[in-house]
Amino acid sequence: YHHKAGMTNAAPNFSKLLEEAQHGPGDHEYSLQRDMDQIGESSRRLLARPTLDTHTPDASRNKASLLLAARGIDLDRLNRDLSGFDVRTSFQPPPSLGDMDIDGYLAHEHRQILFSAIEEAKNDTIESYTTGYRESLYGDWMVAKRELLEGIGRRMGTGAPLVKPRVASAPAPDLRATVRTSMDVKMAQYAMVVQTLNAARRGMGTFVGGQGGPTRFPLATRFGEAAGRLDDLPTQRRGELEDCWLMLHLMLAEASASDGLVEGAYENAMSTSPIKLRQQFIRGACQFLQRQYVRVIERVVTMEPEKANRGGAPSLTSTIRGYLNIKYRPTGTGATWPAHFEDIVEGYPLWVQIYICIRCGDFNEALRLAKSSASSSAFSVYLEEYIVGDNGALSEQASASIISEYRRIQYGNARTRDPFKLTVYNLVGRIDNNNLKPLQEAIGTTQDFMWFKLMMISERSPNPASSASLPPPQAAGGDLKLADLQKLVLSYGQDHFSPQGRTPLLYFQVLLLSQQFERAVTYLYTLPAYEADAVHVAFALYYYGVIRLPSSGLFDGGLFQHDPASVGVPYEVLQEGSPTDLTPRLNFVRMLINYVTKFTASNPLEALEYYTFIKQENIRKACIRNLVLEVRDYDALMGGAHAGREYRGSVLEQYIGTEGTREIAMLAAEEAERSGRYDEAIKLYDMAGDSQRVIDVLIHRLSLVLVPNPSITQERASLISLASGILTRYTKSHLIDPMDRSTFGRGRERVSTFQLLLSLCHYFDLIGENKIEDAHRLIDQLGILPTSASSDEIVMKAEVFKQLDEGVRRNFPEILLATMALIQSEHDVLVRALSVSRDAGREQGVLALRGRARGLIVMANMIQYGIPGDVNTKLLRM
Repeated sequence: YHHKAGMTNAAPNFSKLLEEAQHGPGDHEYSLQRDMDQIGESSRRLLARPTLDTHTPDASRNKASLLLAARGIDLDRLNRDLSGFDVRTSFQPPPSLGDMDIDGYLAHEHRQILFSAIEEAKNDTIESYTTGYRESLYGDWMVAKRELLEGIGRRMGTGAPLVKPRVASAPAPDLRATVRTSMDVKMAQYAMVVQTLNAARRGMGTFVGGQGGPTRFPLATRFGEAAGRLDDLPTQRRGELEDCWLMLHLMLAEASASDGLVEGAYENAMSTSPIKLRQQFIRGACQFLQRQYVRVIERVVTMEPEKANRGGAPSLTSTIRGYLNIKYRPTGTGATWPAHFEDIVEGYPLWVQIYICIRCGDFNEALRLAKSSASSSAFSVYLEEYIVGDNGALSEQASASIISEYRRIQYGNARTRDPFKLTVYNLVGRIDNNNLKPLQEAIGTTQDFMWFKLMMISERSPNPASSASLPPPQAAGGDLKLADLQKLVLSYGQDHFSPQGRTPLLYFQVLLLSQQFERAVTYLYTLPAYEADAVHVAFALYYYGVIRLPSSGLFDGGLFQHDPASVGVPYEVLQEGSPTDLTPRLNFVRMLINYVTKFTASNPLEALEYYTFIKQENIRKACIRNLVLEVRDYDALMGGAHAGREYRGSVLEQYIGTEGTREIAMLAAEEAERSGRYDEAIKLYDMAGDSQRVIDVLIHRLSLVLVPNPSITQERASLISLASGILTRYTKSHLIDPMDRSTFGRGRERVSTFQLLLSLCHYFDLIGENKIEDAHRLIDQLGILPTSASSDEIVMKAEVFKQLDEGVRRNFPEILLATMALIQSEHDVLVRALSVSRDAGREQGVLALRGRARGLIVMANMIQYGIPGDVNTKLLRM
């Protein structure tokens, strides 16, 4: 029963489903039109269709080959290569070795060593590459950072004015007391020395355009004293800096004059007597190394007085003997001396004492010691001739004799050979500067090495006038020239004298000692901690005329300009101006500008102190001009040079005089005008006393702001105020007078244009303030627009328009429109008044205004040149 009932209820449901299936798809869908037999037939046809993968593998490969061949891939060759690989043996464990298989063990160890070496070499290569890459990257970054900082100057200006405005009779302000310094302690100490030098130059009148004698000033000495005041530096580093300045002091022979050398003391000597100058520098270098050695042995003796056991009166000999006790008899004075010391005199070795005396620069004491013993009597003769000879030159006979004795000592018993005796013979006879191995005990430090080499140099004229001046014959290796020493120093390089940068000043000192001043400064300048020192070393050399500058192109190339081919070239070839001019040169001016730029904004007076030393006039003026433009405190720097008023106290005037100040003001004004800083150009031209240029710039500026604009309201008001003040001052001081017939031509026309533009600015201001009557009165007084429709007047005003300046004509459409709007406004007021009550005066006024309006329209049509077409349309609408 239940089954039948269920079937009866399901029948309508199946009918409903069939109906929905037949009518269910929408317009965009398709119903299934195939029965099961048709679907089966389609499936069998698809199955029978051939496929590439299963039925035609060759065709598939051929198509793949063609596609890969189009990309340059040889499929057949790749298949052959792959089939040739046998990876079965690569992953099999190595065969085990027997206990007695020595050959197999050795072969295995050999392979392991090779694998380990390869792996270690690979790791070392990777590490070396990584380290080198990091160092190169860091070096590139430091160079880029230096260039960036030099470009922007690391300016730290506050933007505030340097001084308050001052009255006309005020003295020169002290800018140093009113600015925040960006100079560190070292820079400030050096700057104080430059200020002192400038004060001395001002006292002697040796500034540009000054009158007086040359200034004497021990510049290197003063810089050294400044370095000694750097308490923030470690003691050792401060002492090294003082040594560098002492070296320069001695090489430049500042002590030869009680009150210092004059500026440019060596400029002429560099070209006229270079050999004599080089000899002087060598003597000064040796004196420095000798003084330094004296300090060393005195410090050693002072630190261990008991071991030194000096006793007696203080003298160089007692100090030397105390030093020998410490160094060679540390166990006490009763100990014996080393076996290789010859000739013990008075209980102390003779030759080491003679050597130390010579090393300390006391040749007289060395001679006394040599004469005190019979074993050194022959040497005393050579030493005495060396002392009195020209640059230590020996006679031909003495030279041959000392060479013979030196060879006898040299080829004697090496164990009993006294190295100090061999050294003093070599020095006095200038015998052999190459083979220093036997002298290692005497020449053990870099300072000893440089002193020995400098003492061995024999600088003489390359073209002697006579055979009498020829030097005596020397042994091979004894003829050392300064160029040879320079080449030797360069061959060692920076890393030898300052490994890993531990002793940076040592390489600098070596370069200075070998008279490579340009290279020394360039090297020191690359060290950030010593940049200020490098600049002032170069400053001292530049001041005395020692350093070589580029012959042209001060801003071209790097700081150091040099042809590497000149290394080792004899100095007689390295002459400036010769066809083979390979002289090293330092672009000091560029270095100085880069240095001073860092504190120009915050310390302008210090910057000015430096710039006054630049000898090239055009560069000096350009630097001071840029300084003035950067500081922008014109009243403080050039307050004494205003046109139309004279008062003392200009800062620049103290350095470069009144005319120089006016010239700098003119140069700065021209640069400011070129760069679009017109307000500053106006002020600078005014300070330079060029009233005509002031008026020209004011005309240009007033023509641009003649018509009021909300975006430039403040700027316009400031410019009008400045122009009014200048016009009033110039008129009172009779710098300009349009009514004066002596002011004729373009000058009078420019003054008239200036006054016209200023009046037009006032005219637009009156319109803006709705002062209609005052505006009408002013425009009528100017006489550039017709006041009626009279044809004669219109023609006359059109001719006046042609004579106006371009700045006025460019604004003429705005003047016409503003005047027409003014007429329209007044006309509307009168018309409204007439509508209330008739009045003959008002009617006459309306007619007059209409006549003025017609006159403006006619004039606008007559002067089509420069008048836009829409202006006439606007005028007609009004």
